[in-house]
Amino acid sequence: MNSMNDWRMIEDPRKMQPAPKFPPELQSVFATLKRMTDVPSTPGFEQGIAKELVQLFKPLCDSVHVDHTGNVYGKRRGAPDGPIIYCPAHSDSVGFIVEHIEPDGYIRFYNMGMIPPFLSYGQRMRIITHQGAVYGVNASQPGHSHFNFGGVEGKYYPEELIITPNMNDQFIDVGAKTRDEALAMGIRPGQQIVYDTDLQWLGDGSTGMITCRGLDDKIGLLALVEALKILQGKDIYPTVYMVGATQEEIGLRGAGNAGILLDADLCVGVDGTISEQGPQTNNGDGVGTSPNCTLAEVCTSVGNGVYISVSDLAWGGGMAGLVGNQRINERLIKVAQAQGIKYAVEGNMQYVTSDPAAVQHTGAGGTPSVTLKVPTRYTHSSIEVCNLYDAVETAKLLAAFIETLDDQFNLAFVDIPEADHGPRKNRARY
Repeated sequence: MNSMNDWRMIEDPRKMQPAPKFPPELQSVFATLKRMTDVPSTPGFEQGIAKELVQLFKPLCDSVHVDHTGNVYGKRRGAPDGPIIYCPAHSDSVGFIVEHIEPDGYIRFYNMGMIPPFLSYGQRMRIITHQGAVYGVNASQPGHSHFNFGGVEGKYYPEELIITPNMNDQFIDVGAKTRDEALAMGIRPGQQIVYDTDLQWLGDGSTGMITCRGLDDKIGLLALVEALKILQGKDIYPTVYMVGATQEEIGLRGAGNAGILLDADLCVGVDGTISEQGPQTNNGDGVGTSPNCTLAEVCTSVGNGVYISVSDLAWGGGMAGLVGNQRINERLIKVAQAQGIKYAVEGNMQYVTSDPAAVQHTGAGGTPSVTLKVPTRYTHSSIEVCNLYDAVETAKLLAAFIETLDDQFNLAFVDIPEADHGPRKNRARY
C-alpha cells in the first residue's frame, strides 16, 4: 500500500506513540536546552535561570559569578596580554506580569516584551506564585456563537468579530469566582506569567526542529554553553566572558550594565532572529509574517546554519540597533569558511536588535560589537521554532573564533598610522 494513501482507521489513538527519530547527536543538546526552557524567566524574574546557568557554567569555566542585576558571568582565562571578549545572550524571555485581580476573580495582566495582542489571546498561561504554578487561560470569545456568523464554511466573518482584543481588554481565567479565591491560590499583583508550553521536538524530531516558548533567547544561551564545551581543556589567547544578560526584552538593560563593568575589547553576542515562516502566498508574503514584511525582508531561514549579522534596527521606543564591526564579521566569515561551518550573512534586519546594540556604547571608547543569530520562526509566541543544528553551528563558530584569535587580529577601523591597531583597545593613548 502506498504510504500516502494509507487511511486505515486508528482504533485507539491513545496507543499510537510516534517512534522518536531525533538525531542521537542532538540528544544531549536538547536536554541542556530543556533545563533552561523549563525555567520561567520573564524580564526581572531571571533568578531561576541564573541558578541554572551557574550550574551549567561551573564545570566549563574558571570562575562564575552573578552581579546585583542578575547577569551571570562565566569566565575563561586567556593569556595575560590577550584581549577581553564579551559574549552575551539574554537570559530573559518575553512574558507577562499580574497587574491586578478583578472582584470576580479574573486576572488582568501587562505585557513584558513586545508581544502583540493576537499572540497572547486564547493561550494557556502559567502564573508563578510562592505557592507554586497556577494555571489559567487567556479567555477567548465562545467559538460556537461566533463561528455561525462566518457562513457555512466559516470564511465570511464581519470584521468586528475577528479583531483580537487589545491587551488591556484581555484577562486570565484561573477558575476563581472572587478575588479572595484567586488570592487563596497565591496570586498577587506583580507576579510573572509565562505561556504554558514546554520544549518538544517538531514533527518526529528527525529534522532537528524544536518548538517551545522562550527559545528567544534560550537558544542563544545554549550556544554559549555548547561553545564552552568545545573550548574545554584548550588554551586560548583571549579572556572570555560568557554572560547570561537580564532584561533584554524590555531594553537591553543587563547587557549594558555588564558592558560597563567588563570594558571588553570586543563583543560577540548570540540571539535569535526573525526567520521565514510558512508557505508563500502569491504576493511573496509568508503565512505568519507581518503583512508589510515580505520574504525579501526576512532574509534568514531555519536550517541554513548560523547567521552573521551585518546590520539590524529596532524602532520601538526610539531608534536602536547595531551595524556590526566589519573587522570582526570578516574574521567570522573566514573562520566559518576555513572550518566548514554552515553559515549565512544577514544583510539587514529591520524589526529586531539585541544586546550588542547596548554593549557598543559601553567601555572606554565604546566596544566593537557583532551578533551571531539563530533563525527563529513565530517569535515572541508560545510556539517559537528553531533548528538545533543551527544552534550547534552557532556554537562551533563562536568557539572557533575564540580559539583561533591571536595577537595578529587587528581591530583598526581604517588602515592608517593614526588608527588604533591590534586586538586590544589602546587605553593609554587617550
